[in-house]
Amino acid sequence: MKPAGLAEIAEFFFRARGRIGRQEYLLGLGFIYAVNAALLSFALHQADPDLALGLVIMLTTFPSTVGVFMVTAKRCHDMGLSGAFVLVLVVPLFGLICMAILAIAAGNPGPNPYGPPPRFGPD
Repeated sequence: MKPAGLAEIAEFFFRARGRIGRQEYLLGLGFIYAVNAALLSFALHQADPDLALGLVIMLTTFPSTVGVFMVTAKRCHDMGLSGAFVLVLVVPLFGLICMAILAIAAGNPGPNPYGPPPRFGPD
């Protein structure tokens, strides 16, 4: 398995094309939330946490939200759903339940309109 380059990482987090499986979905969300937690921890331990926290929130909110939406759209594609289904993520509590369902439910085993089944593993 070759390491992913910057182009592959950007495509994974910022393009809704294709399908991803449960493992990739959980790894993608885990990465986004881990980076956010690390930046938040860093900001809170600064001499002026208000300024640092404000900067972290300003610089990370939009990209991480887009990343979560794109990864979720790809997971929806794997289940045969439209990527527009990600709009349910903005509904409090219901969005979290839908994310949990996407993490647990199996995708379509064969090809669907969004492409062939995802393949997660060594080349």
